[in-house]
Amino acid sequence: MSEIGTSGAELGDAFSFDTSEAISADYVAGNLAQSPRGVLAVIDYMQALDQDRRKPQLMEQILRLRSFAKFSGAIIVLIAQIDRRYDPLTKPFPDFDDVRLPNSADLSLFDKACFLNAGKALFHERSATT
Repeated sequence: MSEIGTSGAELGDAFSFDTSEAISADYVAGNLAQSPRGVLAVIDYMQALDQDRRKPQLMEQILRLRSFAKFSGAIIVLIAQIDRRYDPLTKPFPDFDDVRLPNSADLSLFDKACFLNAGKALFHERSATT
């Protein structure tokens, strides 16, 4: 927070930082259920949704988050790790094929994406499939 010039405290209830090990689509939806339309939730490390084998598989959780976002008007951002095999010498930005997935997931469900490399960003938008 200090990097963007705030301590976070001055944002009051407008900002929440949750580091719970209980992270899952249901956990996120439950915490945002009473939030106003347009609330922004950022999940740093999409693959963490798939770490606890007692929880639904990643694909099921992506579908749950997508459904919740459409119903509630929430904006949900998932930050994902790029596979180490991505080679910036062969293409300037990673793409959906380079997202590291411990289990399969249909990444075409994402309406928008932003791929980063070397301090630059490439935005990608596509029409929703469901």
